[in-house]
Amino acid sequence: LMLATVLIYATVCVGLTIQMGYAGLTNFAAAAFVGTGGYTAAMLGQTGGLPDPVVLIAGGLVAVAIGS
Repeated sequence: LMLATVLIYATVCVGLTIQMGYAGLTNFAAAAFVGTGGYTAAMLGQTGGLPDPVVLIAGGLVAVAIGS
């Protein structure tokens, strides 16, 4: 669990570093998408009774749907 958390934060940090550091864009939408995916995964994992890989994929798909 700790490794997964570190990898998620590292992925988010790399994305924000590219946007804000190299490109010079101030874009907080990526953080919002991470939040919506995390919230979806938390709710499905808590109440859905689904396996963990399905919960993670569903959280990602919800974030993609909201982002598009």
